[in-house]
Amino acid sequence: MQFSLFSAGALLIFGAALALLSIRQTPWDALSDMTRMWRMVLDRRITGNIFYRHVMGTADLPQNLKAILFSGVVNAGIAIVILFCGQIGKIFSKNNQWLCYTFILSMALFLATFLNYSRQCLYAIWWTNAWPFLVTGTCIFLFVIIINHDNRSQKNKNFILLFILSLFSLILLLKILFFARFFHYGNFLLAPALFLYCIFCIHYLPLLFRNDLVARRAAIIGGMAMIAIIVYPRVQMTNLRLASYSRSIHADQETVFWDGQAIAAQQLVDTLQQHKKPNQTLAVLPEGAMFNFLTKLPNPTPYINLMPPEWTTFGGDTIVAAYEKTPPDWIACISTQVIVYGVNSFFDDYGIPLADFIRAKYDLVQSVEASGFSVMLYKRKNASGADRITGQAGKYR
Repeated sequence: MQFSLFSAGALLIFGAALALLSIRQTPWDALSDMTRMWRMVLDRRITGNIFYRHVMGTADLPQNLKAILFSGVVNAGIAIVILFCGQIGKIFSKNNQWLCYTFILSMALFLATFLNYSRQCLYAIWWTNAWPFLVTGTCIFLFVIIINHDNRSQKNKNFILLFILSLFSLILLLKILFFARFFHYGNFLLAPALFLYCIFCIHYLPLLFRNDLVARRAAIIGGMAMIAIIVYPRVQMTNLRLASYSRSIHADQETVFWDGQAIAAQQLVDTLQQHKKPNQTLAVLPEGAMFNFLTKLPNPTPYINLMPPEWTTFGGDTIVAAYEKTPPDWIACISTQVIVYGVNSFFDDYGIPLADFIRAKYDLVQSVEASGFSVMLYKRKNASGADRITGQAGKYR
């Protein structure tokens, strides 16, 4: 019953999304759009890009394979620590269980402090900036539940759910198999694997002490402490990143927080807010849909992101044809870093056909640069509106 509800819920969400998309297009086109991002992974033009080779970890495969082996050692070490905590619990009686728990937490605090101040340990943890222990942890978890299921009833639906979840986690992690990082856009792909890892550390391993309550609790506390030690530095990194977003961009009732680049971004928003007219449109190149949201100016084309992977996937000729068919009233070119994809700039590299279209059909009305972030705002020549607006000279990169 539990498995049936799980499957029905997954199919219901998929079916609802497909039905919603089918309102505006044929079901086949809707299904094609829903699977487009996954099909990109099968495109050698995409996976061969230097950016995705770094994401996957195949750009420096030998070094990242070393990190995989290192992560296996880390996994084994975490398991040993948890089992060691359980053995400590066996030594203490029920009358001294609080002393046992205090002792374990004190050891965890010492370990966390040592890791925080030891350069050698920090170097080991940050080795190649790879933390693929979730990958190996998921494989271990999958192996354990299969082995443990040999003597269980086939009616145990929890096994099926855990098997599906672990397999699902492994499939998601294939995209970042050799370079699994917390502070990365793929962190959402890591979440199911992290969930499995927590189950393994605070449920399955302590079951080895099922006949001793104090030992089992000690193992659980040890597992939770190890998880906290691993996760805390990543939370600290996130806090530092969010703390850098000290400036804000205001537009009507909307507010977005950003770093120092918000100065130039705010000038762009202010200009568009001042000169826009009803039913006008905006395209931000090569990416920047947030400006469409802030200014309430929609993109008239189907292509809101023109980074190298999307340009390769949809085709430059198709994209330019869409801009010629429904040209935006405004086009903003921002200095998004595309060098990670192995190209120098949008205007001077892969986006030259669209850049030529912009130069022929649009006038430059504003150029601003602040804190390393530059914006060039163009207005369609046959559209009435703003005169040339002056700003600090900036060069689009």
